[in-house]
Amino acid sequence: MRQKTPADMCPNTYPEADIDHGRRAGLLVDDRAELLALRRELRTTKMENEILKRAAAYFTKEHVLPKRPTPSSPGPARACLWQPAVG
Repeated sequence: MRQKTPADMCPNTYPEADIDHGRRAGLLVDDRAELLALRRELRTTKMENEILKRAAAYFTKEHVLPKRPTPSSPGPARACLWQPAVG
């Protein structure tokens, strides 16, 4: 009978090491760290994109200059300050 080693007594103590050495299937520690960083960057980019979309919509809706009347349209009615004398 073979003598048990500390690794045999606690087989799941260092599963990352088993993955890195090819004894188990899974992502390598470096690949996992890169994946987490890319997911974080993607989440940040999506949030920034949403903020920019909302800002563009706000400025488009709230800060558009009023349209000028064209020569063919009568435009807004103007109040006349001069009143003819009655009588």
